[in-house]
Amino acid sequence: MMDSMTKDELDCVKPITESRLLRVSKGAGTQPKELLFLLGEHKRFSKMVERMGKMNLDSLDSDQMKKNPQKMMQNLQKAIDPNMLKQMGGMGNLMNMVKGM
Repeated sequence: MMDSMTKDELDCVKPITESRLLRVSKGAGTQPKELLFLLGEHKRFSKMVERMGKMNLDSLDSDQMKKNPQKMMQNLQKAIDPNMLKQMGGMGNLMNMVKGM
């Protein structure tokens, strides 16, 4: 679905018209409500990535993580939407992903 949309439509810069919504969802073999849900999730994820980009990236340093993991967890919790964190498997799973990077 996302490949069928323009960057402006994905970023909600240009509102998606009802006819465009129907064409994209029909082309993807889905319902319009699924496309609207996808757009909402895309917007939430974009905001989270933007907040994480504004974080002090030094806190993601592996040495700093070993020295003060609580501070890093606090910084990440501030940046991530609680619902999205839950979908990612919680803070423990997020920490494992960060360690893997």
